[in-house]
Amino acid sequence: MNEWAQGEGQPGLGYIFWRERRGRRRWAVGQEHRRRAHQRDSPNQLGLGVGDAVFFIAGKPQTFVKFAGPARDQGRRRAGLID
Repeated sequence: MNEWAQGEGQPGLGYIFWRERRGRRRWAVGQEHRRRAHQRDSPNQLGLGVGDAVFFIAGKPQTFVKFAGPARDQGRRRAGLID
Protein backbone atom coordinates (compact mmCIF):
# COMPACT_ATOMS: atom_id res chain seq x y z
CA MET A 1 0.00 0.00 0.00
CA ASN A 2 2.81 2.38 0.82
CA GLU A 3 4.50 1.79 -2.54
CA TRP A 4 1.15 2.25 -4.27
CA ALA A 5 0.62 5.59 -2.47
CA GLN A 6 4.08 6.76 -3.53
CA GLY A 7 3.28 5.76 -7.11
CA GLU A 8 0.23 8.04 -6.84
CA GLY A 9 2.48 10.99 -5.97
CA GLN A 10 1.90 10.87 -2.20
CA PRO A 11 4.69 10.66 0.39
CA GLY A 12 3.22 7.36 1.63
CA LEU A 13 0.70 6.07 4.15
CA GLY A 14 0.96 5.77 7.88
CA TYR A 15 0.41 2.25 9.15
CA ILE A 16 0.32 0.16 12.27
CA PHE A 17 0.63 -3.64 12.27
CA TRP A 18 -0.51 -5.79 15.19
CA ARG A 19 1.88 -8.70 15.67
CA GLU A 20 2.65 -11.26 18.32
CA ARG A 21 6.26 -10.88 19.42
CA ARG A 22 8.41 -12.01 22.28
CA GLY A 23 10.33 -9.50 24.30
CA ARG A 24 10.03 -5.76 24.27
CA ARG A 25 7.18 -4.15 22.36
CA ARG A 26 7.36 -0.75 20.73
CA TRP A 27 4.24 1.18 19.90
CA ALA A 28 3.74 4.34 17.85
CA VAL A 29 0.46 5.11 19.62
CA GLY A 30 -0.39 5.60 23.25
CA GLN A 31 -1.78 2.97 25.61
CA GLU A 32 -5.37 4.27 25.43
CA HIS A 33 -5.35 4.13 21.61
CA ARG A 34 -3.98 0.58 21.69
CA ARG A 35 -6.68 -0.52 24.14
CA ARG A 36 -9.45 1.05 22.06
CA ALA A 37 -8.12 -0.45 18.81
CA HIS A 38 -8.50 -3.95 20.25
CA GLN A 39 -12.03 -3.51 21.68
CA ARG A 40 -14.92 -5.02 19.74
CA ASP A 41 -17.87 -3.90 21.88
CA SER A 42 -18.53 -0.51 20.29
CA PRO A 43 -19.00 0.69 16.69
CA ASN A 44 -16.33 3.33 17.38
CA GLN A 45 -13.67 0.72 18.13
CA LEU A 46 -11.61 -1.11 15.51
CA GLY A 47 -11.68 -4.60 17.02
CA LEU A 48 -8.20 -5.41 15.72
CA GLY A 49 -6.17 -8.49 16.57
CA VAL A 50 -2.83 -10.08 15.78
CA GLY A 51 -2.23 -10.07 12.03
CA ASP A 52 -4.36 -6.98 11.36
CA ALA A 53 -3.14 -3.63 10.08
CA VAL A 54 -4.41 -0.07 9.90
CA PHE A 55 -3.37 2.36 7.20
CA PHE A 56 -4.02 6.07 7.56
CA ILE A 57 -3.42 9.37 5.84
CA ALA A 58 -2.18 12.44 7.69
CA GLY A 59 -1.25 15.97 6.74
CA LYS A 60 -3.03 18.99 5.38
CA PRO A 61 -6.53 18.07 4.14
CA GLN A 62 -6.24 20.14 0.97
CA THR A 63 -3.25 18.00 0.03
CA PHE A 64 -4.69 14.53 0.60
CA VAL A 65 -8.49 14.88 0.47
CA LYS A 66 -8.70 13.71 -3.17
CA PHE A 67 -6.40 10.77 -2.35
CA ALA A 68 -8.33 9.34 0.62
CA GLY A 69 -11.12 7.66 -1.40
CA PRO A 70 -8.81 5.97 -3.93
CA ALA A 71 -6.55 4.80 -1.07
CA ARG A 72 -9.55 3.23 0.72
CA ASP A 73 -10.67 1.52 -2.50
CA GLN A 74 -7.16 0.22 -3.24
CA GLY A 75 -6.96 -1.30 0.24
CA ARG A 76 -10.34 -2.97 -0.24
CA ARG A 77 -9.27 -4.36 -3.63
CA ARG A 78 -6.07 -5.80 -2.18
CA ALA A 79 -8.01 -7.37 0.69
CA GLY A 80 -10.45 -8.93 -1.79
CA LEU A 81 -13.39 -6.97 -0.44
CA ILE A 82 -14.42 -5.38 -3.79
CA ASP A 83 -13.98 -6.28 -7.45
